[in-house]
Amino acid sequence: TLLLCAITATQAQLPFKIGVKLGANLNKLDGQSFKDGFKVGYLVGGFVDLKVAKSISLQPELLFSQTSTTTVPNASSIPNVEQVKKSLHYMSIPIIVNYKILPMLKLQVGPQFGVLLNSNESILQSGARSFKSGDFSAVVGAQVNILKFNAGLRYVIGLTDINDLANQEKWKNQSIQLSVGYNIL
Repeated sequence: TLLLCAITATQAQLPFKIGVKLGANLNKLDGQSFKDGFKVGYLVGGFVDLKVAKSISLQPELLFSQTSTTTVPNASSIPNVEQVKKSLHYMSIPIIVNYKILPMLKLQVGPQFGVLLNSNESILQSGARSFKSGDFSAVVGAQVNILKFNAGLRYVIGLTDINDLANQEKWKNQSIQLSVGYNIL
């Protein structure tokens, strides 16, 4: 995806930047079966920033992130389960629209598509898969750019139910992402 965007930008003679980023992913899984509170994970990946207008750019990214959660002991919606700690690993593809409000500050908004990489994860003793393999989220945030470096703060809210069990409880991801990046090109 990043290579395709870079080639497209080159052919269209648009200014673009290619970079890498890493950071902390403070996340929680909403649902009555999970403990409240954010847990720390990580995110690492790359991005392409394509300028499409004077103050607007499109920034597709490819991120690998970790979501950690802990079940509530003997949750009513997950029978026969004691407290379980799980780490879910996602490949996320946010498509961010940047709006430059100051020379160094951009507001960010866009969708994010996530693919669960460890899709065999289960919280049941039977080993049945508990989490859906995909996730769709909305992203809002801000990014500060200084020379070739950037620092960002984002809020990611899951819009789809990731519960793959037969019960009716809805589980949704939420994250606060803190990241730093470096423009390679």
